[in-house]
Amino acid sequence: MSRNILETILGFLVIAVAVGFVAFGFKYIDTDTDNKTYTVYAYFNNVGGLKTGADVRVSGVLVGEVALVRIDMDAFKAEVKMHISNSIVLPEDTLVSVADSSLLGGKYITFTMGSSNALVQNGGRLDNVADVVSLEQMLGKLIFLGTQ
Repeated sequence: MSRNILETILGFLVIAVAVGFVAFGFKYIDTDTDNKTYTVYAYFNNVGGLKTGADVRVSGVLVGEVALVRIDMDAFKAEVKMHISNSIVLPEDTLVSVADSSLLGGKYITFTMGSSNALVQNGGRLDNVADVVSLEQMLGKLIFLGTQ
């Protein structure tokens, strides 16, 4: 009889701990990003494997994330949709580039701030982009230069 009571108490304890973890998660996970970010777009000839969810950084500091990477069927370019923190203002002449986060192929977006007084608004487009130069392209150029 005492074993059944002990198992029942232990079962309630496990359930209480699980409920505590769920409550903790709901309290500290920020799910309301719509009011804290704005959306900008950039169009690249080559994004080199950039994926949705990749970081967006300014001077190495995380300021947003890539929300969507897809082909724009009108221009046949890679369309990158980004959610940027409202605390960051982007001049219209900001340079957008794709950078490698490691030798294993992780990519992220980096901004080099421009000096324009005009700012990109929500839903705006950044036109000053730098396409990815892949490792294969650089090695090919190096080998070509070495053979001449």
